[in-house]
Amino acid sequence: MRTHTAVRFRAYPTEEQARQVNRTIGCVRFVYNLMLETRIAHYQTTWESCYPTPALYKDTYPFLREVDSFALCNAQLALEKAYKRFFEDRKTGFPKYKSKRRGRKTYTTNLSHGNIELDDKARRLKLPKLGWLAVRQHKRIPDDWKLKSVTVEHCPSGRYTATILFEYETQIPEKVKPVKTVGLDYASHGLYVSSDGEHAEYPGYYRKMQDKLAREQCKLSHMVKGSANWRKQCKRVARLYEKTANQRRDYQHKKANRIVASYDMVGVEALSM
Repeated sequence: MRTHTAVRFRAYPTEEQARQVNRTIGCVRFVYNLMLETRIAHYQTTWESCYPTPALYKDTYPFLREVDSFALCNAQLALEKAYKRFFEDRKTGFPKYKSKRRGRKTYTTNLSHGNIELDDKARRLKLPKLGWLAVRQHKRIPDDWKLKSVTVEHCPSGRYTATILFEYETQIPEKVKPVKTVGLDYASHGLYVSSDGEHAEYPGYYRKMQDKLAREQCKLSHMVKGSANWRKQCKRVARLYEKTANQRRDYQHKKANRIVASYDMVGVEALSM
């Protein structure tokens, strides 16, 4: 059985690499909006569907040839998925144009003929149009894991990350009769309470950071929007939010791994909030 796992690395691009990443993200957003505009205009004119590709716009906009072609192809696939979700469930809404100031700034590239490589020590990552990119190692990658794709993100805090998708073979688990079972009941002030009487004792990272966030947001509200100091303060606020999210994610992963290693079956309360 094939299983996929994504590993997130902190990336440290040079100034030229950072400009190329930002240029690729902008081109991906630009092509997505162009294809959406073309599909809407064609349907309103002929009442028929069309499926434009990024190659349709490269002659009109030559700068699209300067970025990774796989990133543009993934933008086309993202638009197809958006249309598919809309037709399957109208509540998701019609596909919208991507905004420069809102949403995640990412692009995805795929492995093809060795264009992506991760060195043995997981300290460098080779990407198309970027070359070798320095990354921080925090997880040993097994030798039997196969690299499939990489998603590069420019975070609001100014940092860059590279999320690598791996594929590997694993055995189908055999059905066994559970011996140790536990039930988890939702608790608004402590994440959960187990059937054994154990409380999660969630540290409340956001509450601890709330006063500092309030001070930094107060400073931001008194600055001129668009100024250099305003941009610097936006990054400070974003880094506080990013730190809180990382702390919460780390706590949840460690707690989940401990529960899975201790019990054979875990029952979780399902709530419709």
